[in-house]
Amino acid sequence: LISCYDFRVDEIIIDGKPLPKTTRYWFLEKLKEMASNGVVYLRHLSYLKPLGIRVVFGVKSDPVLARTILSVKELSNELVEQIGFPHPYLLNSVSVLGGGRVFASWIIPPGIDPDPIMDWGEVVVGDKVPIMTCLPEPRLEDINRLGSPLRELLEVEPIKPRTPVLPYVLLAVLDKYELITFKEMAKLTNILKARDILLSEDVSDELKWKYLRKYYLLLSSRKILGRVRVTPKVHLNYPRVALISEPECAREIYGLMALKGYTGHIYYSDELIVANTFIDGDIQEILKSIIGKCLHDTLIRYRTSVFPFPYELYDPIENRWHTRPVEGFVKLLKKIRLLSKHEAQGA
Repeated sequence: LISCYDFRVDEIIIDGKPLPKTTRYWFLEKLKEMASNGVVYLRHLSYLKPLGIRVVFGVKSDPVLARTILSVKELSNELVEQIGFPHPYLLNSVSVLGGGRVFASWIIPPGIDPDPIMDWGEVVVGDKVPIMTCLPEPRLEDINRLGSPLRELLEVEPIKPRTPVLPYVLLAVLDKYELITFKEMAKLTNILKARDILLSEDVSDELKWKYLRKYYLLLSSRKILGRVRVTPKVHLNYPRVALISEPECAREIYGLMALKGYTGHIYYSDELIVANTFIDGDIQEILKSIIGKCLHDTLIRYRTSVFPFPYELYDPIENRWHTRPVEGFVKLLKKIRLLSKHEAQGA
């Protein structure tokens, strides 16, 4: 249920009753232990549309590119630039699919021209929508109800934070450390580690608690951050696929993903739906009976890489996005007085 409720601030309701805090904390500690031992796989459920950030996604047929990606141990923004991806620092995810095809998605913040990406392959402009499972014990007959959050999410009102850099920083930290506490979230060292930014200078500063708490509560209430998808690692033994469908079946696909819990998001546009997931016998039967009429393709997925949110592309002084990291990001945070020494509180 932590894909539906934000465990840091929400009451988790089971059978009409709130889960006691002591039970919640015990569960979270067990979850952290299971994640560290490789028993479960965690994914932060972010939603960028309310911040005015869209997503460009699609598929390209390029066997050489697919083989190149599979040949490297770990992808980085610098490496994807070397192998020819446009706007490499805006890249959000890359998957190698069957038949020499590659799926990729980019975030498109306000003011960034998506045209270089639009020529990369068969891509569309849409959104990456989090999969929220809000029923304690979902069943097959609940797929329609499980799909209902999709429309609500697509209709969430946009917000314009007075200090946009704070949401961007929090998104990156949670993308990297899904179960992090408020206290650890505030530390500049964790903010920099989330984007592999290394500094030789002292970075003992922290985000000011009053700003962190205020913005976190706002963003969580709009479903922008804070929720987590938990998938047992045993499911990694199932075949990995990319489901590509027409948008007419978006609600059914969303409901199916919420039922099985195999993925954290679907990619949604008025032209195309993509879900990177695992597939088992149940899913195969459901696909035939429910959304077979809409399904374009089911492609084997060999590898997926996901990048934390690239906050360092945003200049908080100019209030402007760039396609490459801005210089002196920490100094810019200090200049707008978002940092202090050891002020974070709470858990």
